[in-house]
Amino acid sequence: MLADEDSSRLTSEHSLARAYLDDGRIKEAIEIFERVVAIRKRTLADEDYSRLMSEHALARVYLDNEIIEEAIQLLEHIVAVEKGLFEENDPDRLISLDLLTNAYTRLESSSRPNYSIAK
Repeated sequence: MLADEDSSRLTSEHSLARAYLDDGRIKEAIEIFERVVAIRKRTLADEDYSRLMSEHALARVYLDNEIIEEAIQLLEHIVAVEKGLFEENDPDRLISLDLLTNAYTRLESSSRPNYSIAK
């Protein structure tokens, strides 16, 4: 049996979480992504590609499921790390920045009062 921290096991669990997403099993997918991210956070450097990939996947799932504040927290971390790793116009960095901007926009929209004008 593979140890919890085993890279192959974590990669398989990441893939399983993606399969659960494709099957509409969102809650289970989030639980697996959260577990993988927690282990990689504990065992890998901030700059490790596997860690960033898992954090990015979890942030995207959070954003897609309106768990905005958690998505922002992860994306702020990812963007800060990528700033030190990638050039300003790197596609991976731009995707993360775009997702973070999207998350901020959603948070702002959800905190605004919804005024509707009766006709």
